[in-house]
Amino acid sequence: MPMWARRILALLSVAALATGIVACSSSEAAEGGAVTVQTDQGEVQVPSDPQRVVLLNYALAGYLYDMDVPVVAMTPEYTAAPGVFAPAWAEAARTQGTQWLPWDVDGFDTEAILAQEPDLIIAGGLGFPLRHATEAYGELSAIAPTVVVSGDLTQWQQQFEFLAVDVFDEPQVYRDAIAEYDARVVAVRDGISVPPGEVLS
Repeated sequence: MPMWARRILALLSVAALATGIVACSSSEAAEGGAVTVQTDQGEVQVPSDPQRVVLLNYALAGYLYDMDVPVVAMTPEYTAAPGVFAPAWAEAARTQGTQWLPWDVDGFDTEAILAQEPDLIIAGGLGFPLRHATEAYGELSAIAPTVVVSGDLTQWQQQFEFLAVDVFDEPQVYRDAIAEYDARVVAVRDGISVPPGEVLS
């Protein structure tokens, strides 16, 4: 079935279930607490202890696994391609049982996302994932609270800080990552021996 047809079916499904999902999400937020996160799309009420997170940008996965965020499903790195776990977080993904979600150049498969019953959706970043998330924000936010990482956050440090501090309240994880990165930069810099002679440009 072509993507446009799947999106129409997904829209119908979302419309039919939106009222129930929103009511359920509101109830869960009231019971477990929620955090207000400011995004380019406005304020988003994020559950303070999400249990079923859907991730719609492969490039953001490492941050979530570093924070032990339960990622039930995510999109592969490339559209219309099989998913491959990155070595840095493959073990965490397998342990959590993270599944792959289909997507292509036309957008996300909203019906497949809906089937995962997420209580939080993380999307955005840069490139296609950001464009698709922005275009489909209404559909996604009808399924679950949706945080779109702003395209203004172009550095990995900015993206990680936003997710760790603003969304998941894990500032120490971010600080540890920065400290490890800075230490590695110093080690590499100090380990380089510049050869004698002129440098051609």
